[in-house]
Amino acid sequence: MPQKRIFLLLFLVLNCFANSAIAQSHCNLDPKIDKTVKEALLNFREANFEKSLIYSRAALNAATAIKDYCLIARSYNIIAANYNELTEFDKAIFFYKKGLYYANKTNNDSIKCLLYNNLGNMYCFEKKQFDEGIRNYKKAVAFALKINDLKEVYFTNINIAWAYFDIGNFNQGHLFLKYVNSTKLKYNDGSTEVIVDMLNGIYSSHIKDDKAANAYFLSAIEAGKKCQEKSDLAHAYLEYSHFLNKINKHKEAYGALVNHYNLSDNLYDVKKLKRASQAGLSLELDEYKRQIDKVEGEKVEQSQSLRKSKIIVILFILISLILLILIVTLVKNIRYKKKHNLELLKAKEIAEEASLLKTQFISTISHELRTPLYGVVGITNMLARRA
Repeated sequence: MPQKRIFLLLFLVLNCFANSAIAQSHCNLDPKIDKTVKEALLNFREANFEKSLIYSRAALNAATAIKDYCLIARSYNIIAANYNELTEFDKAIFFYKKGLYYANKTNNDSIKCLLYNNLGNMYCFEKKQFDEGIRNYKKAVAFALKINDLKEVYFTNINIAWAYFDIGNFNQGHLFLKYVNSTKLKYNDGSTEVIVDMLNGIYSSHIKDDKAANAYFLSAIEAGKKCQEKSDLAHAYLEYSHFLNKINKHKEAYGALVNHYNLSDNLYDVKKLKRASQAGLSLELDEYKRQIDKVEGEKVEQSQSLRKSKIIVILFILISLILLILIVTLVKNIRYKKKHNLELLKAKEIAEEASLLKTQFISTISHELRTPLYGVVGITNMLARRA
C-alpha cells in the first residue's frame, strides 16, 4: 500500500495552499482553523490517528460553520487519509469524495489535484479498480497542468506508470515512465528515488534486460536504506524477489522476500492502530456520520422543496394556459354569435321589405285592373238590355 504517497501528498498540499496566490486565486483561510488542520496533519504523519481525527473533526465543524469550502475539503481529505491507514478503504473513498464535492465549490485547483490523486491511490492500490484509479490520476494531472505544478505532474505520472505495470500494460506504463525519467533530475527531491528505480527495474525485467533490471533494483534498495523510506524499500524488496525468482535465483529471491515481510511488519506500531479503534474513537467517527447525515438530510429536503416548487410553477403555467385558451374560445364564440345575429336581423329586414313590396304590388295591380273592368261590365250590361 502506498502509505508514503499519502504522506507526501498531504505534506505537499500545505505548500500548495501557501503558494496558491501565485498559481491561482486562493481561498481566504481562517488562521485558527488552518492551524487546527495543520495539527491534524502533523498527528497523522506521526501515525497518531486518534488525535488526528479529533483535530480534523474540530476543523471540519469550524469550517462548516463559516462555510469555508477550502478548509472543509482539506479536513475531509485528512479524515479520509486516517481511514485509509486504518484500512477502512470504503469510508476513505467516501470522505475523499466528500472533500472533492466541496473542493469543486472553490476555485482552488491544488486541493482538487490532491483529492483526485488520493482517490487514484485508493482505487489502484487498495480496491484494485485500476481503470477508475487511472481516470482519477489523469484528472489530477489535468489540474496540476492547469496551475502549472509540474512537480505534481511528475509525482502523479509515477503513480500512473506503477498502476499500468500492476495490470501488465507495460507499453502504456512505459510512456509515463519515460516522462518521469526525463524530468527526474529536475523534480526528484529524493523521496521518489526508490520507486522510480524500482519501476525501471520492473520494466527492464519485462523486456528481458536482466542486467539493467538487477542494477535498477539494487539501486532502489540502496536508496531506500539511505533515506529510510521503509514503505518504498519494502515494495522494492518484493519486486526484486519476483525478478530473482523469474531468473531462477530462488535462494536470493527468498532472502529479498523475507526482508520485505520484516519491513512490512515494522512499518506501524500495532498498539497505536488498536488504540485508534477503541470506543472513544468510534464515538468520534459516529459523530462524523451523524453530522454528514444531517447535512445530507438538509440537502434532500431542499431538493424536495425545490422539486415541489417547480411542480407548482408548472401546474400554474398549465392552468393559466388552459384558462387563456378558454377565454379566447369564449370571446370568439361571442363574436361569432353577434355576427350571426346581425346577419339574421338583416335577412329578416330584407324578407319583411320584400313581403311589403309584394303586398303593395298586388294592391296596386288589383286597383288598376278593377277600374277598366267596371267599364267593360257596364257596357256589357247596356248591350244586353238593348238586345
